[in-house]
Amino acid sequence: MYPFESVLLRWLRLSLYPKSESVTLSSEEVNIIEEVFHLAMRQGVGGVIVPSIEQTLASPESNFCHQLDSQGFNVVSGRILDYIHHRMSQRRHYLNQMARVARYAEALHVKGITMYILKGIAYSTYYSEPTMRECGDCDCYLLSESLPLCSISYDILSISDAYKVGLETIKELGGTYDEGTSKHSHMFLHGLVIENHRYLSDFQNSEVCQRIEILLRQRLLERPGTRIRNSWMICPNAHFNALFFLRHAMEHFFFSGLSLRMLYDWAALIKAEQNHLQWQVIFQELEDCHMRSFADLITAVCIRYLGTQPNEELSRYLSPVQPSRVERLMKETLRHDFSIPHDESFLHKCHRVLYRFVHQYRYRDLAFNPYYKTILLQFINCSYLQKNKKNSHC
Repeated sequence: MYPFESVLLRWLRLSLYPKSESVTLSSEEVNIIEEVFHLAMRQGVGGVIVPSIEQTLASPESNFCHQLDSQGFNVVSGRILDYIHHRMSQRRHYLNQMARVARYAEALHVKGITMYILKGIAYSTYYSEPTMRECGDCDCYLLSESLPLCSISYDILSISDAYKVGLETIKELGGTYDEGTSKHSHMFLHGLVIENHRYLSDFQNSEVCQRIEILLRQRLLERPGTRIRNSWMICPNAHFNALFFLRHAMEHFFFSGLSLRMLYDWAALIKAEQNHLQWQVIFQELEDCHMRSFADLITAVCIRYLGTQPNEELSRYLSPVQPSRVERLMKETLRHDFSIPHDESFLHKCHRVLYRFVHQYRYRDLAFNPYYKTILLQFINCSYLQKNKKNSHC
C-alpha cells in the first residue's frame, strides 16, 4: 500500500475513533499531505478527514513545526487553509441541500405522504459530523401515512399512489421531472436532483432479488423511522438501513466498484447502531438473500482498515474471510474506478467493461446469480439494445 493511502486510512480511523491512532507524521508523510487529500476527494471523504488533518497538524505529538523550515511551513499552512475552506464549502452544500429537500418533504407531509430518505442524508446521521457526509442526488421512497406499518399486501410490481403524488408535488414547487428508469424517476428542484423510487432495488427478473425487494419493504414498514433535524424527512430504522446499504453496496461492487465513502458509511453505521440491531436476524436474512458472504467481506475490510470495533454479538455471527481477499478489495477500492468519465473513449470503454467482467468472475462466489446469468442480464439490460425500461421490471 502506498504511503498516502496508509495516511488516508489512518485519518479515517481517527475520525471514527478519535483516540485510536497516533497523530505523529513522519517527514515523508508531511510531504504527501496534498496527495492524501486529493485521494480523499476522489473517494468522497474529503470533508471527513479535515478534522483529522487539523488534529494531526496542531498536536504537539506530531512535531510538525520542527519538521519544516519556515518556507515549507508557509506552503503547508496554505494547504491547510484550502482544506478548511473545503470543509466550510461542504457544510454549506449539505445545509443547502437539506433545506431544499426539507421544503419538498413538508409539502408532501401536508398531503399525507411520508418521505423516507435513502442513503445520503440518512446515512449522514451516523457520522460524528453529519454535514461532512458528501451527498449527491437525494434518493427517496414515498408512502402514504395512512398505510399501516405492518402492511406488505401490495404487489411487488405495483406503483404506490404516493409515488405519483411526489411527481405532482415537485411541479407545484416549480420543479420538473422525467421518467428515468424502471427503478426511479428523476426530479429536479432548484439545481437539486431527487430520485423518486418506484422500487427500493433493482430485481432484474431474479427470484432472489425479488425476495430482497419484499424484505426491504417489510423492514421499512415494520418499525418507524426518525425525523431528520426536525424536518419531515424520515431516516428509516437501522435494521432497514443495514439491509439497504448492503444491497446497494453489493450492486455497486459488481457493476461500478466500491468507494471509501461507502465503506465509511458501513463503518459509521456499525459504530452508531450495532448495539441496537438484532444481528442474528439480520445475518439470517442475509443468508436467505445470498448477501451474507458480501457482508462478511466488507465488514472485515472495515475492521482491518477503518478500525471498526464489532461488539460481541456481531463478532459471533461474522464468518472468517481470507486476509488476501480483504487486502485485494481495499486496493481495488483505492486504485480502480469503474465509473464512466466524461467523453469516454472507445478504448477506455473496452478496458472498463473487460475489467468489470474479470472483477465479477473473481468474486463470482459472492453474486446473487451464477456468473453466466450475471453476464447475460447485463447484455439483456444493455442500453445498446434500446430496451424500453419504462415498461420493464428488470
